[in-house]
Amino acid sequence: MGADELPRTFFNHRYEGQREDVNGDYGLFAKMRTTFIHPQFQQMKYNELKTLRYENYPLSISTISGREEPRSIMTFNRWWKSALWISQTDFGNLLNQREEYNKRIPGNIVERLKEWMVYFNIDPTMEEYYKKAVNIQTQLTQQGILLAQIMPLTTSRTGIRQR
Repeated sequence: MGADELPRTFFNHRYEGQREDVNGDYGLFAKMRTTFIHPQFQQMKYNELKTLRYENYPLSISTISGREEPRSIMTFNRWWKSALWISQTDFGNLLNQREEYNKRIPGNIVERLKEWMVYFNIDPTMEEYYKKAVNIQTQLTQQGILLAQIMPLTTSRTGIRQR
């Protein structure tokens, strides 16, 4: 790689005098992706992305307890964005991106996200959308609504008494 091909920024920004890249990869992250991520791995990540849902994303193992950590939108978003980046998939415009994301997260969070957008009459970026989904999950968890759907045995008791 010549001196005029070296990236000067993290993201794709072609500086004056830099040779034109066929793929438009000018930033460090793009150069790393094309250099270190094999096309077959990208295809595998794309296939994983097609089936990725909140209910089935891989859970982290706690270093303290050795158990799986509970599901959260924050960790789902990390997996989602990672799979999007590696597979180089963006689903087009914002509307399509939101729709694909909404298909994969719990319905009560989607409802609240839509209410938020209508109430404030906004068209958020995907990063704002991801952050709001995390906030909504936190609110629902504090209210006990989300936990009742995920872990019914720990949040409700049966009415059976022994005599």
